This record gives sequence, C-alpha cells and structure tokens, in this order.
Amino acid sequence: MKRRTFLGICRKSAIAYALLSVFSSNQSRAQISTDAIVLTLRAQSGIHLDTLMALEIDSGLVAARNNVDTVRSIHAFPDYVSTHLLVKTNATWAEAWHQGNIHTGERYIDSLGEEYGLNNVQGDPLNWFLLSFSAPKQMRRLALLYKNHPDVIYAEPNWYMGDGDRIQYFKKDNVQHFVFSRGWGDCPAGCISRFNWYVSVIRSDTGRIGQLEDQVLLNNPAPYFYRWNIPSTYSMTMFSSLASIVDTINSAQDWWIRRHAIEGTWRFYFRNSPWSSHDDNSQWYLLRDEIRASRSEVVQALNQALHDADLDVRASAQHALDTLMTLSVKEPGVFPLAYFLAQNYPNPFNPSTTIRIGLPERSTITVRVFNTLGQEICTLFSGEREPGYHDFIWDGRNTAGNAVSSGVYFYLLEAEGLEKDAGVFKDSKKMLLVK
Repeated sequence: MKRRTFLGICRKSAIAYALLSVFSSNQSRAQISTDAIVLTLRAQSGIHLDTLMALEIDSGLVAARNNVDTVRSIHAFPDYVSTHLLVKTNATWAEAWHQGNIHTGERYIDSLGEEYGLNNVQGDPLNWFLLSFSAPKQMRRLALLYKNHPDVIYAEPNWYMGDGDRIQYFKKDNVQHFVFSRGWGDCPAGCISRFNWYVSVIRSDTGRIGQLEDQVLLNNPAPYFYRWNIPSTYSMTMFSSLASIVDTINSAQDWWIRRHAIEGTWRFYFRNSPWSSHDDNSQWYLLRDEIRASRSEVVQALNQALHDADLDVRASAQHALDTLMTLSVKEPGVFPLAYFLAQNYPNPFNPSTTIRIGLPERSTITVRVFNTLGQEICTLFSGEREPGYHDFIWDGRNTAGNAVSSGVYFYLLEAEGLEKDAGVFKDSKKMLLVK
C-alpha cells in the first residue's frame, strides 16, 4: 500500500466518524456528542477517554446552546486531535501486522501489555504502519509507549489540522467556559480574524445555566479582538503598545486577560513574524520591536505578576520568566544563552520543513541531513553564522537535487564558537518525510 493512502485518511469526515464510537468504564454505550469527545480528548491527560468528563462537557454544551442561539451551529472540528498512530518498526511482529494478524479490541501484537482497542493496521513494504482504533485515544501518550520500545524507529500521531468553526473549553472554579468561534487564522502572538462567543455554564438548583459573557458579541458586525481563554493561542494585536500590555498584566480585572497578556508577550522573543498573512500585520511588528527593545520592563512586569492573586496567572508569569532566562541579556538583539537545535516544523512534512538553531556567539556551523543508515543526504549549511536564531529549510532533496523517498531522516548540528573555547556542540533530531 502506498504512503499517500495513509495520508488520505486524515480528513474531517473520517476522524469525525471515528470519534463517535465511545464506551464508558462499565462497557455500556455512552451517548456522547462528537464535540464533547473532541473537547475531552484535548483537556484530559489519560490514554482512554474520560467518559465522566465527556458527559459533563456534553451537559455544558447543551446548556450553552439552549441559552445562546448564535452558537448552536458551531462544532468542534477535530483539529489537533488524532485517531490514528503512525509507526515505523522492524520488530519481529511487523510481519504479523502485514498479514493482518491482530487481536481486534484486545492487545497489540507487540505485547506492550495494555488494551487499547486496536482494530486495524495498514502497512507498506518499508514497515510503515497506520494503526486505527475502535475508540478515540490520547495519541500523544500512546505514541510514547511505542517510542520506548527498542524495535520502534518512529511513532507519532497522524495529525489532522485545519481552520474553520470550532469550540474550545476549560473549567475553573466550577464554571465551564466555552469559546465558540467562526473564521480563520490562529497565530501565537499574532493576528486572529475570527468571530468569538464566550459562554459560561454554571450549575444551579434547576440544572445548568449558560450565559453569553459578552453581549456585544451576540451579533458580531466584524471580527472582534478581545481575549483568548485557551493556551496556547493569543491574539496580541488587541494591544496598542507595551505600556498597554504591562498595564493589563498589572491591573486587568479578569484573570484570563492578565494571563493572556503574559502568555502572548514572551512569544514575541521567539517569533520573527506572525503566522497569519491575511491581516495587516504592521501592529504585530511594532509590538515585537518595542517588546524586544524593552526586556527589563517586561521582566519587571512578570516579576510583579508572580504575586498575582490567581494561581494560573502566577504560573504563567513563572513560565514566562523561566523561558526568557534561556535568552542572553545582550541588547538590542536577543540571543540564546546556549547552543540549541529545535525540532523541525512541520513534522511530519511534505514537501519542505524548517530547522531552527540557536547560537549564543559567532560560530562555525554545519547542518546536515542523514538517512537511517547513517548516509549523508545533503548539507544544508556550512560556514560562519552570527549569534541569534537561524532557520534552514530542507526541501526533501539530496545533494544531487533529486527528491528522496518517504521515511525517517536525521538532521545534525555541529557548532564551534569563535569567541570562546567551549568545544564543539553536537545535537541531532529525527524528522519524517511523508508523500
């Protein structure tokens, strides 16, 4: 079977139908909506679906929709939620998978010792397998089990991602918060062109009551920048300047707005441009330049937020400070304190991917790509680079300019500083090319 068949499975309809098969802890059929399943999988930490959480979220969704007509037709697209696992293995049980020898609803053929409801395996001659399940799972956690197996080369969720209508959810202080939205474009520390409806659901003696938090949003005349409840998407163009961000961190009435300002601010140090290219992004660049030139003021605001009355705000402030500590104190540029090699993005990828490195000083570097046999595919760069963050793009071709086949590849960074006698830094990571 060709790899393109695997990728064709990642479509909205296929995932939505797969999400409909859910069982409660006593194995009786639980009537839970697809939206509640998607939101539960995003929120929970276990591999199996938390049925009680899903039922609670479903009750909240019903209350929200019964009280706010505008949100009735908005559904939670299963973006960033997967029902399939992509595995590359040379284990002895790979041949059994090729023959379709699996125990449906029982255990994996590799005897990892857990029951996950595996019901189908599709493989190709190169021992790439797509695993599908009778019920949705936390694929990130499931992949970790496989990654720890000595005969598994690669194990990652087979993602679906996309724009469109969606719902996001969190619960705090016994209040359920739902963010219903229409539109397009999500970009951390960037611009969002979406229509948002924030609905709170509380328990009462008569049941659950849903209330639109912002009446002005009931009939939106245009996309509205206000706040974003759910990490890690933060629209920062709602702020006019660094002063307005600092003022929000220090004195905004609502905890989520204070947290929003904190989480969005530190991301400006790690992105050179917003993800969205559809908006007028001039405000984003003005904020980025002002924030990067005023690091001491940012750190001061974050230190003050460590004493915030809300635990989540304090946690965000501590995380932001810890993150900024990985950057040097050099101004006005922002440089890493140490060498690092980031995971390529996107991954898996087709046709190209970006590899980011960080250099604390001017260095001689090489960035090379290898296959699983240790053979060099190409050299992306060899020479000197200034301190800072540098991106290198691999287009899936070898040194001769020919496209390589699907599979796992490794990229290696070797760096030696020209100003300090710190030795040679080496690090490598895996990436997956799919076609």
